[in-house]
Amino acid sequence: MAKAKAEAGHNLRTLDDFQADPENPREITPEAAAGLQESLASFGDLSGITWNQKTGQLVAGHQRFDALKKKYGDKLRLVLNGGPPRLVAPGDSAFPVRVVDWDKTRQRMANLAANNPHIAGEFTDAAQAQLQALIETEKELANSLRLELLLEEEAMDKFHADGIDLPSLPDGEKSDFQQITFTLHNDQAETIDAAITQVKKEGLSESDLNENSNGNALSYICGVFLRK
Repeated sequence: MAKAKAEAGHNLRTLDDFQADPENPREITPEAAAGLQESLASFGDLSGITWNQKTGQLVAGHQRFDALKKKYGDKLRLVLNGGPPRLVAPGDSAFPVRVVDWDKTRQRMANLAANNPHIAGEFTDAAQAQLQALIETEKELANSLRLELLLEEEAMDKFHADGIDLPSLPDGEKSDFQQITFTLHNDQAETIDAAITQVKKEGLSESDLNENSNGNALSYICGVFLRK
């Protein structure tokens, strides 16, 4: 039997070659799109690592930069020749660094715009099924990317759509599970993430009561503290 012919690639020649993915699980409201357009016009692309030469500080990409340093350590290099500045990781994975020259006020405005959820897209109704499929087929990577938490958030959002709160059930019908939300500083979140990750690595996040490994890990940490 003849082998199936490999799918041909595509060439990028004109703007018409930027075809939208019909299964893209993100959509954006007209109001958010208008805000995004203004952000792009005022500050350019803030989705990557942006460094301000006037202040010597990052404008956008704080978490990306920290993640790269923690992931690759001394193997992460800053390359300044042969093109725009870029961070290069092992395997020659390159991450462009955009350099701007802004005063402190413009830097702060751009930083807030880069992290404003009200000028960003939202997940479509198809996102939950896509997440579930990826978690089942790529379990290890999905767990590392914490996609199971995103799946839980999507399920909860369905109850809160259009201002509808979770249904109130009689005591005898209440679920054995709870969703708990915390507000944390970035440093606190990193500490909790590190602790949960370590507990999971040591195989201490399994429980007959709950299938959620993050919840089990947090419960284990709390139990250790209470037993001190």
